Amino acid sequence: MNIDQLKYLIEIGNSHSMNAASEKLHISYQALSHSINTLEKELGLILLKRSHRGSELTPDGYKLVSLSKSFLNGIQSLQSQYNPDVLEINGEVTILTSSICLENFLFDLIELTRKIYPNINFRYYICNSQNEIIANMQKHPNYIGIFFFGFMDLYLYNNNYPHETAVIDLFSSEIRCMCAPMHELAQYQSISLKELSNYNLLVRTTDSAEIIKTDIFDSHHISVEPNPVLFKQKIITSGYVAFCYKVPFAPYWLPQINDSVVRIALNSDNPVKLQLMYNKSFPLTPQAKTFLNNLFKLIGYNKELLY
Repeated sequence: MNIDQLKYLIEIGNSHSMNAASEKLHISYQALSHSINTLEKELGLILLKRSHRGSELTPDGYKLVSLSKSFLNGIQSLQSQYNPDVLEINGEVTILTSSICLENFLFDLIELTRKIYPNINFRYYICNSQNEIIANMQKHPNYIGIFFFGFMDLYLYNNNYPHETAVIDLFSSEIRCMCAPMHELAQYQSISLKELSNYNLLVRTTDSAEIIKTDIFDSHHISVEPNPVLFKQKIITSGYVAFCYKVPFAPYWLPQINDSVVRIALNSDNPVKLQLMYNKSFPLTPQAKTFLNNLFKLIGYNKELLY
């Protein structure tokens, strides 16, 4: 096992496709496939589930990706200790977000950056909407907004940004619904929102639960469940259908449920997105650029980083 193999697996997990990953990594499909096959044989584990629709990480694959990210971040941290420029970066970074779902992800990202750059202080605030984020950015031009939205949020926001707001789509992914293998929906590869309205829907308690209940479906078909364990049990044993977001940092969003659950693609014109927003007329501070570069690395954002 070597570091390149771990990086390859992380990129495949981000891309959900061996072909897409090989293009991003600038290696041939055959070389990438051989490298992953060698890794699987060495570990005695199946890391990828391959199909005509792409390559998905198995539960063991998710675990290895999570460990690999921690390992690679540790190496980066160790290397930075010998870089005198690290200690010279200091100041404060303020992040605005509209989703409680991002809280754990931001906490881990902040802790990672703080270990490498101990002189940077962080604050983050959870706002009620994208419009509130933009309003705060207009009052405080040095604030950064990280906005997550799925199909339900676009019923509320029209995404008309002020001209001074720079917006970067960090990724677009998808929403899936989950059900037990014996559920009648399990035979389908995809389903629409309209078709789902006939079934009992299970929604985790989030800011978006009321939106789903009031704006999309008949409320007496909805059960809102705050307990993750019961949430899983109801999907498996009670005939419910539930939503999950399939995104690059899957451990934060996709419940780690075994083969007792079938995941079906949810047809929607509005994919899940993670957007970065900042005031383009206000130069990003060195500490903000440092934080954002760590964000880009963590989610596998492969475009030009901010320097």
